[in-house]
Amino acid sequence: MSGSDGDDRSLLQSPRGSSMDPDKLRSAQPDTLMDRILAHLAHYEVPRMIRIKAPPLQVPNLVFQIVGVLGVAQWLFWNLHFMQFLHVTESNSFVELTSPQKNFAYCHDADIDCDDVGRKSEEPTSFSYCSEDAKEHFSEKAARYFFKDSYRSSGDPLHEYSEDRWDKDAPRTMLPACHKFDKHDLLRDKSHGQLLVTAITTLDQERCADDACLWQNKGIDVVFVENIERFFIKLRHNIQTEDESEYFNSVAGFILQNGEEHLLPCEKEKEESGACSIELSSWKEFPDCGEDCFSTGFADFIPLKTLLEAADISLDQELTGGGNLTRRWWGTNVLLDIEYSNINSWDFWLNWWPKPHMRYTYNVSKLDDYATHAETSHNGEGQVKTAVSHKRQLVRYSGVNLIVRVHGQVAQFYLNYFLRTMAVFVVVIQIAVSLVDTLVLRCYRCLPGFTHLPAMYRYFRYSETLDHQWIKDNGLKGLKEFKQKRRDKFHAFLDGNEP
Repeated sequence: MSGSDGDDRSLLQSPRGSSMDPDKLRSAQPDTLMDRILAHLAHYEVPRMIRIKAPPLQVPNLVFQIVGVLGVAQWLFWNLHFMQFLHVTESNSFVELTSPQKNFAYCHDADIDCDDVGRKSEEPTSFSYCSEDAKEHFSEKAARYFFKDSYRSSGDPLHEYSEDRWDKDAPRTMLPACHKFDKHDLLRDKSHGQLLVTAITTLDQERCADDACLWQNKGIDVVFVENIERFFIKLRHNIQTEDESEYFNSVAGFILQNGEEHLLPCEKEKEESGACSIELSSWKEFPDCGEDCFSTGFADFIPLKTLLEAADISLDQELTGGGNLTRRWWGTNVLLDIEYSNINSWDFWLNWWPKPHMRYTYNVSKLDDYATHAETSHNGEGQVKTAVSHKRQLVRYSGVNLIVRVHGQVAQFYLNYFLRTMAVFVVVIQIAVSLVDTLVLRCYRCLPGFTHLPAMYRYFRYSETLDHQWIKDNGLKGLKEFKQKRRDKFHAFLDGNEP
């Protein structure tokens, strides 16, 4: 048991000055700050090991040391805090859209020699949102939401649509159609993210003849993209740390599905050629993210369907705040979080030789609904095709707006950082042990049957000599009397009569 209690030093004060008679030795408690400073300067302390036979003092300290050391060691070593964590200073990501080509592994360019129809063996021949019933259902809801006025019970308007915006002969219907598209029609850049188009709404417009409106709608067409879920999201990304180390998506990747990690396996041909590999055999024991989900070492290919399922998103869910029209028409915003990390404790310690292993994880989450992007095409009928022309087409693209965020947690071993960390570890443990000593002693002062322990600790923890000048002039004469006075004071403290 080690430590100190500042108020207990009164038991241990030695004579001051060589002229004091040992028969008159007493302990003087400093009264002022200056007295305390002088008393401190009058003593020179030498460390010594004292064995106090008192299990009530040793057991709490020993338990704390064991628990404390194990806890700090777990934080320091198992959580890899003995290594220096580096800041990610730069990150990049590249998103493309591609179809699941039949000759994917054997073609070179998506526009020149790759198939653009894709595998169909396991695809449905029709889709629920393209059925006649679904189209009629959508048209009815759209007409009621956009073209029908509604009022509150008080008579105040709940919804009014502007008839001036529509040509009197233009049909107010939004009966959708379904068509196939390739990747060039379906990927649109937004200021924040990449829009993967699920529906295209086209409005034919003419400039208004008076001030009733600016552009008057002549007609509206809605087209759903057939089987957009089958398209691959092609992803490439990298990070750079403050020590200028770079990490790319050539390392192993995972995707969180239902809260569990699923591995992006290597594409078979790329794995056989050595272009893609999984570093640890333990990673291969994770379930795959799906048959059409893979990595080539250069890029990752993940079906949009897989990302939507990972975020628990259904494009055919009706949005109550949008007239019960589906998310497929309104669009939605999705965050694709990519985290690089080499601080997984299991990867570090359970593989020989222990060292960091870099990996990255995709975490997909829904942000909010309603994601669109508009483009205009002007037709001046013989005039210059500019914004001052009299006719235009307004094309509104809606879909899955994919917002990609790349970051990382990267640790690197440096010897000087390790030594500093270990020094702090030792100092913290010593301070904590001293605090436990003080706390235990203060508790024992208030517990019947244990009040002798603080006095015992103080008596045996400290030992004082005669004043050096006295010993110089008189040798050890009076030492016996000095020790006897210390014993008498100890017994007086036990009897509750401490002066």
